[in-house]
Amino acid sequence: MSNKWQKHGLLYFPSGNSRHPNLVSHAANPLPILIEGDVYRVFFSGRDADNRSSVGAVDIDIVQREAIREHSHPFFEHGPEGSFYADGVSIGNCYKIKGVQYMLFMGWQTP
Repeated sequence: MSNKWQKHGLLYFPSGNSRHPNLVSHAANPLPILIEGDVYRVFFSGRDADNRSSVGAVDIDIVQREAIREHSHPFFEHGPEGSFYADGVSIGNCYKIKGVQYMLFMGWQTP
């Protein structure tokens, strides 16, 4: 096989003053899910001002190499104080059973 991995550069960078307060910075732990054709919804862990992570997403056309939709609200937010995911959630894997898609996550605390 002669195909080699090539870095093509940055596809998405969270920026702007109008961002949701739980997705102010970062786009860590990306998990791409095919939406249709060449478009993938890339879920990621974003951070708030207190460094707690929640799950956001951006839709990217991988052929055009551009973000076509940035989702303005988190899909899943860190939990309340004292919960096992009070300080953040990180995305795990995604799988499908009988047509239902599931996404695993890891919750964390910083005591």
